[in-house]
Amino acid sequence: NAPPRRTCGYCHLVCRSRNALFKHLGTCESALAGVVQGAGVTTEPQEEPVAQVVEEPGKPGKAESSYKIQEAPAIEAANPDSNPLSSYSHLRVKAKASPEAQEVEVCLDPGTGRTLIGRSFLEQLDHSIVPKVGKVKGVGNKSLSLKEWATFSFYLPGRDRKGANVLTKFTKQGWVVDDLAPNLLLGNDFLKPYGMNIDYEDNVVSFAKVKGFQVDIQVENRAPACVRKVTSLRKVTLLPGQEVQVPVHYKPLPNDRSFSFTARHPAALNAIVDARTPKDKDKEKV
Repeated sequence: NAPPRRTCGYCHLVCRSRNALFKHLGTCESALAGVVQGAGVTTEPQEEPVAQVVEEPGKPGKAESSYKIQEAPAIEAANPDSNPLSSYSHLRVKAKASPEAQEVEVCLDPGTGRTLIGRSFLEQLDHSIVPKVGKVKGVGNKSLSLKEWATFSFYLPGRDRKGANVLTKFTKQGWVVDDLAPNLLLGNDFLKPYGMNIDYEDNVVSFAKVKGFQVDIQVENRAPACVRKVTSLRKVTLLPGQEVQVPVHYKPLPNDRSFSFTARHPAALNAIVDARTPKDKDKEKV
């Protein structure tokens, strides 16, 4: 993102980012008039806080690095969340199955190299399926065996470089998954070829290969931890060294997160439960 890549070719304004440049072009008088101003006139953006640069000598016996070592400033989230199980949501954008269809959420996922699509969402799109065998690896050594490869079309609502609303049609291929909560995971096999630039500051993503097309993105920090007190349903007496699962009762849990229960008694263990934790006949949970 060097300055020449974010400098207006008409008025020579140096913007803070490529996305800011695209926004500027829609209102730049020189660009709208098609007139290139005199060369050498630049306007630098306002200075922003920079990370502190710390000079550290190289350790004996090791080659010295050509890099300066700097320490990033501490940044607090807008809504601090002390619950270690909570996290930011996936990177969401709006999509349509057809120009007249309702908007749904799909996910741009630069953390994966392959595109995955949920079967229920795929059935709403113009698509074709061919048999194909593959595996997608996740966390640890776990992998998911896949047997269907789909070609499908979908629409993303956004704006062109002049700010006009545009509905862009994309045709993509990807693996079919029976149950996929985000509907569609668009991996780097989609992001890289279109030259997509994700701007978390302005909450937009731009498509360099689609004439400056921009789409709004949404990333949320999950709500603060929900405090729920859990008590046992009956008195339990343990012998030395004995272990037991104690039935407890609590209100139904949300479907979109896990809950960490911290034991108050030194002999009890912490537990992680969610809405899928099995229930017994008396609607008690263990």
